[in-house]
Amino acid sequence: MLDVEVTKRLGHTYFDFAFSSPALKTVVFGPSGCGKTTLLKLLAGLSAPDRGRFCFNAQTIIDMDHGVAVPAHQRNFGYLPQKSCLFPHMNVAQNIHYGLRYKRVKQAQEVVQIWAERLGITELLQRYPAQLSGGQQQRVALARVFASRPKLLLLDEPFCALDVSVREELRDLLIALIDEHHIPTLLVTHDREEAFVFGEHMVVLQAGEVIEAGTLEDVFHAPRYLETARMLGFDNRWEVIEHHMGEVILDSGWRLKCAVAFPPAATHICIRPEDVMILRPDRPIRRGLQDNVFAVTIARIHPRGRHYKLTVVGAEQEGLSINIPAHAFKIMNLHQGQHINISLKKQALVGCSPHPNLIHEVHK
Repeated sequence: MLDVEVTKRLGHTYFDFAFSSPALKTVVFGPSGCGKTTLLKLLAGLSAPDRGRFCFNAQTIIDMDHGVAVPAHQRNFGYLPQKSCLFPHMNVAQNIHYGLRYKRVKQAQEVVQIWAERLGITELLQRYPAQLSGGQQQRVALARVFASRPKLLLLDEPFCALDVSVREELRDLLIALIDEHHIPTLLVTHDREEAFVFGEHMVVLQAGEVIEAGTLEDVFHAPRYLETARMLGFDNRWEVIEHHMGEVILDSGWRLKCAVAFPPAATHICIRPEDVMILRPDRPIRRGLQDNVFAVTIARIHPRGRHYKLTVVGAEQEGLSINIPAHAFKIMNLHQGQHINISLKKQALVGCSPHPNLIHEVHK
């Protein structure tokens, strides 16, 4: 259990972090400069908060009001930054062994061998960091941190500089190791896919503070705040003029039916581009797509590799984005200027409001 409530001032920037997480895998999500690395350094003991407290598994690590601050080397937390930070003058075996030097670990060489095998780097043990690829270096860094048997693992976007295929492979391996050894882990990232794949609990940062926290399911699929929705891929966001009886009315006159009750205090309604369905004229409309049907025109087509992003405009000049898989795009033979019918899945519509401290961040 993580219980964090700390503040820190760096120059003219003020950070205020407050959240709790009971999950094995916690994701701290937010854009560059929002304070993710600052938070990790405070938890790792590499920086001291100005005030507040931090508890882990009922142990008080920091309590500035009572003068409690467990030194970094006594916390037994594993910290892995964006760069592997391997010692260039040590070979792989020595780098892994370094994490065991002060732990009185019996049969240290056996431990090194076990983790080298688990990370698939046994044949690299006599090589030096300069002789390794970026992915190999991060495998060594992971072996070193896991070999030290940390109580808590703190990961600062460790795979962001790697190729997509290598990043996905190492991420899957990391998740397997965390689950196997049951090591509580906090991962910071600005990548939505990585957050969704890794996390069980999500903490969203913006402008130096926690604006939303909860289970991955709640935050990722039903964010409370407009800023969270924007960061998590709800590219279609509209201000609601009126709402009643499970229906909302937009300024354009569009009426949208919602599957769940629209929050009374919500001011906007949002939907992800992949939840806007293009209706096939040669097929009957499925029962779940018979509401929120509109006629639109394809204004622009943007190839995105595995999918296409379409910008469409309705007769009321209401625009929105649609993501469609590449194979479906080709089957439907879509083209710019084409008139199509779409359905906004009512199960995917989310009502939210601007965060009270971030009104200037609102983008309709």
